[in-house]
Amino acid sequence: MLFLLGLAVGRARTSTDMQAQSNRMTEEMGSHEIEMRQLVRSAERHRAEKKIFNDFMLHMEQFARGINTELDRKKLGWLLLKTVENLFGATHILIYFTDPDGETLRPVATKGNFGQDISRHFARRGEKGGRVGHVAETQVTTSRDDFSSKSPHEQANFDNDPIGARLDLLAPMTRDEEPVIGKSTTIGVICIGGIDRSTYEQSKRMLKMVADLGSMGLQNALRFKEIRSSANHDGLTGLINKRCFMDRFSEAINAREGIPGRQLSVFLFDIDHFKSYNDGNGHLAGDEVLRTTGQLLQEFNAAHPGFLIGRYGGEEFVVVMPDTGREDASAAAEAIRRLIQEHKYPNEEKQPKGDLTISGGVAVFPRDGTRTTELLKCADEALYQAKSHDRNKVEVFDRAFLGGAEQETIYEHR
Repeated sequence: MLFLLGLAVGRARTSTDMQAQSNRMTEEMGSHEIEMRQLVRSAERHRAEKKIFNDFMLHMEQFARGINTELDRKKLGWLLLKTVENLFGATHILIYFTDPDGETLRPVATKGNFGQDISRHFARRGEKGGRVGHVAETQVTTSRDDFSSKSPHEQANFDNDPIGARLDLLAPMTRDEEPVIGKSTTIGVICIGGIDRSTYEQSKRMLKMVADLGSMGLQNALRFKEIRSSANHDGLTGLINKRCFMDRFSEAINAREGIPGRQLSVFLFDIDHFKSYNDGNGHLAGDEVLRTTGQLLQEFNAAHPGFLIGRYGGEEFVVVMPDTGREDASAAAEAIRRLIQEHKYPNEEKQPKGDLTISGGVAVFPRDGTRTTELLKCADEALYQAKSHDRNKVEVFDRAFLGGAEQETIYEHR
């Protein structure tokens, strides 16, 4: 009996141990299955990240080539937008570039429905400029979560941002200030929305790389614009130089040639007794007169944006007035004459009549000529008539000017 009882107890214990062992094995298998699923998910995530990285490198290579050749700011904005679209699949994209004032950010390329005319959504650098202005000020790549984590007081600054709810990531485009080391200027902001929230941190780093490359491209475009402007403009007066003026003058004539009723007028003028001013006050003072005259003409040009005004050489200036006939051109030329006469130049009381003035001549296309050289010659003939009639005068070309003895067209004491 004792033997049988012991045998039964031993079998019971063995059965209990086997059950416990089976339970442990089941738990271990469950744990291994969980680990396996985690490994599978991790592998899938790594594969997805690798694909994203490979796609990123492919598009970045193409983008890098593009920004090294694209020197137009508007086209560069669209190149940035297309790159961001390919990289992130964003449903909402905004590319802002900073205006020359350094404060205003203007959208140059957009994608997505923002519920308003986003092309008019200018932002100001700083908190009052919403999320875009904040990123431009802090120069830190920022996500929607970063804005949400701010204190209620700070977050309130962005409550009225009309586009904030549609933006997930914003990255600044900056340019180092020379010669100040370590200081940079914001030249643009890239904004994207509608992306996968699980990839925020990775997307943050990628968008920052895009913004950095975009900054290089935009800087190249700005430098090219400065170089081109320098090549086309007179360094003293700020007006376009003779070479650039003649090219545009020729284009304006070609655009009207053979079209009935299309007119164009040219006004050629110079400063009266300029040699006398230079001799009496020095060439530096003379340069200042030319610089001031250039500023006055630029102000006049701002009120008449269709006109083309350039420095023709020395103290001579020239104005082309597209689609302007004889009477209107004469009135505009007279307005320029009065503008300069009424300005108080230094030492002008030493001039022959106690005033610094101009004299000029007007010629009209196609009545007086159909080529740049013909029109300028006629305008110069009219200028000579103004000089011969006691200066400080505007004359409109008349064929009668060419009658009689041959007349000089270049005079030492203009």
